[in-house]
Amino acid sequence: MSLRQNFILYLSENSDKKVIGMIWYVQLARKRGVPRGSTYLICRTPGQSVWSETKCFFIIFGGDDGMDQARRVAILIFDNVEPMDFVGPFEVFIAASNRGKDFQVYTVAEHDRPVKAMGNLSVNPSYTLDNCPKPDIVIIPGGWGSRQEMHNEVITNWIYQVANEVELLLSVCTGALILAKANVLNGLKLTTNRLAVDELREVAPASAQIVEHARYLDNGKIVLSAGISAGIDMSLYVVGRLLGSERALRTAQLMEYDWKVTEIQ
Repeated sequence: MSLRQNFILYLSENSDKKVIGMIWYVQLARKRGVPRGSTYLICRTPGQSVWSETKCFFIIFGGDDGMDQARRVAILIFDNVEPMDFVGPFEVFIAASNRGKDFQVYTVAEHDRPVKAMGNLSVNPSYTLDNCPKPDIVIIPGGWGSRQEMHNEVITNWIYQVANEVELLLSVCTGALILAKANVLNGLKLTTNRLAVDELREVAPASAQIVEHARYLDNGKIVLSAGISAGIDMSLYVVGRLLGSERALRTAQLMEYDWKVTEIQ
């Protein structure tokens, strides 16, 4: 049982009431048959030796089921990001999310201001690097702006840190350049936009292997895709890996996307 994303804001009827934590609540609630999300919590007053289920009221955000167990998908955006690089995966994960029960998708940027994507598309990020919820999956898109952000130590340091914590780290197109500068690609198979392969060679670690004609590559925790639309294919593949092929195929159908499943190299 995962308790990774539980948050509780609770109120006691009296100031001397003590409310136990979420882990105790889940364990005891199951043992005593208290339904999850009920409007009371097992609690006791100081000096009591017996837990009771009365006179303890609270507001609960999260719990052991519902959206609190959804994987959080953070998509980095920055000035001159390629729109399809982040919008494509964004659409895949929200279409696959079962109305938010399996994925919560949001954008994150370095600064709290509109991001100007390529084509002068203005996008308001949901969070900044400093205040975004802890992600389970991080997606790094590409675009012309990646050539600048690959030298941005604020972003590369953030990626290096989250790479040790997330379930999956994905890159689209020249997002691979940013991952390379973040020093997280040692010993992996790499791909990027076919027009940017030489750029990737210049910054990739010597231990890495560049695969020029792959649509996407799965290295376990780190998955990379080729250019632009390949990010959609990669995201559908990841949905299938996490939730099963039927969910991935259903997602492609919902998007009316002609997904050609390819073999992973």
